Amino acid sequence: MPELPEVETIKRSLEREVLGKEIAGVEVRRPSLLQGLSLKELEARTVGAKILGIRRRGKHLIFDLDSHYSLVFHLGLEELFLLKEQDARAISLVLHFADGKRLYLEDARGSGRLFLAPTEQVERLPSLAKLGLEPFTPNYTWGRFEKLMRTNQEIKRLLLDQAKIAGVGNIYASEVLYRCRVHPRQLANELTLSEARCLFDEIQKIMEEAIAHRGSSAGHFLDIDGTKGEFQAFLKVYGRAGQPCERCGTPVEEMEAGRGTFFCPKCQPLKAPAKHDLGMEDLLI
Repeated sequence: MPELPEVETIKRSLEREVLGKEIAGVEVRRPSLLQGLSLKELEARTVGAKILGIRRRGKHLIFDLDSHYSLVFHLGLEELFLLKEQDARAISLVLHFADGKRLYLEDARGSGRLFLAPTEQVERLPSLAKLGLEPFTPNYTWGRFEKLMRTNQEIKRLLLDQAKIAGVGNIYASEVLYRCRVHPRQLANELTLSEARCLFDEIQKIMEEAIAHRGSSAGHFLDIDGTKGEFQAFLKVYGRAGQPCERCGTPVEEMEAGRGTFFCPKCQPLKAPAKHDLGMEDLLI
């Protein structure tokens, strides 16, 4: 599934290629893509409209139109925007532009979703309203993050919960936990203050690094021109089961902890609760 760096990479590429273009036609090849709207309504609100802006919220991309409506795409498991059709069987949607160019939504697993809403009401859509803290925005603060840690939920599952932290997925959750030497099944309220602070900082750091390398093509991800990201070359544990840890040489292991999870059993030991963990009774913020 595309995660924050991959969706941000797509967003920036789309801004260069389709911003300001007029939509001349909409071709829906998978009707179940549409959520709560008909093709007739979609055409009425989009055909003849220009794309004024493109935003990202978590793993969603929002196309703001001069019709005062917005297209909201949720990129599911393997959704891609492409300037050229690669696999006709996987195309869910085609946007035809007045200049003759096209934008394809490739959706091989059929898990993508498209919503339409008045631009001023986009944030009220249930799929957006429920999203949690967003890295790189003012609401991503240590105080808010620390409050999320006051739970007995396993930390890997917490990081994957989009209602708590938006945009973090399987790849970057595994990598952040490795950097902070935290076991994926450690309970959030058992983390030390320094471990929790490390996670808070490293989420943003690793996202910045991945965006700089145009995302990770550890799976299906491609940019809109069909090129792969480059950050997979810098992954330390994700997808490296059986290979030696770069820090200690111990073979990286894979287990199930809210999807397939990669970790180093030596660098990331599962620890018994400490006296001064992040339990609510011990926190002084």
